[in-house]
Amino acid sequence: MWEALHIIHTPQGQQSILSTKCALYSAQAEEGTNIAEHINDMKILRDQLSLLGHQIDDTKFKSILVASLPHSWEGFTTSYLGYQGGTQGNINAQIMTVQELVSLLCEEDKRRKEKETRGKFAYVFNSSKHSQKRKKPCGICQRTNHVTADC
Repeated sequence: MWEALHIIHTPQGQQSILSTKCALYSAQAEEGTNIAEHINDMKILRDQLSLLGHQIDDTKFKSILVASLPHSWEGFTTSYLGYQGGTQGNINAQIMTVQELVSLLCEEDKRRKEKETRGKFAYVFNSSKHSQKRKKPCGICQRTNHVTADC
């Protein structure tokens, strides 16, 4: 009876492992994705694999995580990989833990979003300033590309 049950359920277990591994390895964050949510989804897939009896070690998971980031993160990931390599020949080079990497990625995502927000605000501010200049004609020449004080 046990052998029959084992034969019936083993392929499904292997299929579950395979499909979860495919989902983990093929996960790719798009530009603008919430990185914290993306990391959480990746952790869930890793935990599912662990429950199925297939462990992904920290080093491999960090590599998968870094590879899943959007293309715009390439400079950041390059510097991360350089940090991970440490000084050539230095066996005691500091290696970042998964938790440290996750923290670093979330901080970088927050910094990028703040920078983007500041950039949009500056654009809106400058655009409104320029559009006001264009709407009022110069009191001397009647052109709308400058104000009277600049004529």
